[in-house]
Amino acid sequence: FEFNQSRADAAREEIDENGLKEYCTVTHRDIETNGFPKNLETAKIADAVFLDLPGPHKCVESSANCLKEDGVLCSFSPCVEQVQRTCVEMQKFGFVDVKTVEMLGREFDVNERKFFTDIEKASTGKFSRNLSERDTKSVKEETKKAKKGLNTKGGEEEESVALVSQRVSAVPRFQGQTHTGYLTFARLAPLPEGWTKASWNERAEMKREAGKEILRAKVERDEGRKKDAPAPSNSTGKKRKQEDVAAVAPMPTKVHHHADEDEYSD
Repeated sequence: FEFNQSRADAAREEIDENGLKEYCTVTHRDIETNGFPKNLETAKIADAVFLDLPGPHKCVESSANCLKEDGVLCSFSPCVEQVQRTCVEMQKFGFVDVKTVEMLGREFDVNERKFFTDIEKASTGKFSRNLSERDTKSVKEETKKAKKGLNTKGGEEEESVALVSQRVSAVPRFQGQTHTGYLTFARLAPLPEGWTKASWNERAEMKREAGKEILRAKVERDEGRKKDAPAPSNSTGKKRKQEDVAAVAPMPTKVHHHADEDEYSD
């Protein structure tokens, strides 16, 4: 379902070009305003619903009506405020196991690098991700010397290990290059025996209120601790300042006077 007519037509053409017309359909419809078609809500045959909308919280009730029991609802949102509203609606309409994951786009720099394979040299600080030409030359000379001094056992020469190895490495970039996003997943739980949607909604409302009370009590407790905390003593601060000044004060200079010489020395 796509609310923009031109995008819906383009998607329909792409599906036809790839031979998927038998398995996929595209419908022009504003789901936020009108919800899913009534025939889908009545049939309740959807295994999963994926929402990529500015206001996904507006469609949670209609999505719940279309899903089978234990069906999955997934919503993509770029802002956490959208996620909060959607999670509230999910709890209201019988969804459980609500989970949100953040999506971060991060690129990797892949290139060929030369690494020391000798652990002793790496531990002495000679390890370098990018070896200079001079370092590479010196290590090659050491490798040749090491090969000349190989021990032999039973007439067989032991296999030597080069001190430098050239390999492909992949290093992630620490600075994000793309806008973050959030995926929220939830499962439509079947109603317990003897329950109705009204009783489920009442229970969900009670849980929300209990959560608010817990949060409110925590905030009040933290504010009370800040008020009861003793203020730092000024006398202690002055005493420490005097000690610091005394610690850095120079030692008094001793001056010796010689009667026969008209000079002073330290």
